[in-house]
Amino acid sequence: MPKAFKILIAGVAVAIVAVVAVILVSTTSSKKQAEEIMASAVTLTENNFDAVTYFMIAQLPPKPESEFSYDDYPEGTVPCDTSVFADYNALKTFIEGTYIPDEASRILGMKVGETPRYFEANGKLCKTIASPDLTYTKDFSGYTVKLVDYTKNTADVTVTVTENGNKSELHLKMLKSEDGRWFLEKMVY
Repeated sequence: MPKAFKILIAGVAVAIVAVVAVILVSTTSSKKQAEEIMASAVTLTENNFDAVTYFMIAQLPPKPESEFSYDDYPEGTVPCDTSVFADYNALKTFIEGTYIPDEASRILGMKVGETPRYFEANGKLCKTIASPDLTYTKDFSGYTVKLVDYTKNTADVTVTVTENGNKSELHLKMLKSEDGRWFLEKMVY
């Protein structure tokens, strides 16, 4: 066999080994990235469920009436119990840590009539009293999360919940910030 042919065969063999090594590293890296995105997706899904509960379906629980005077707060409002959020800043941090800035601002700006849904008064997290949404039928208690597609900076997630005894899918879009944190593009319910 000519020497040039042996060199060519050796070069092709080295190239094949290099390609296989790159594929293996890429697959391992891709699997790790998918696992990291999935962990963020589960956390953001749970945060979204909580935010939907606080802002769309029901509200944060009020302080017991024995612990405040209605006269100290605007009409139709009460202070929230601190069992979920210690103060307005904690609620704001939760929402801003879950959604992209525009959506977080929209959610925090929600109103009941002309009054903010949540606000700070007398150093306390307060809420405007609103009736719960009794028409909401999705059950988040037994949900599944599936990573449908992802890139370096975006991810599409399907969350399966139960609605009236049937499976229902919610579609979440995740965006990655410059500092590497994942956020939801929109509140989904």
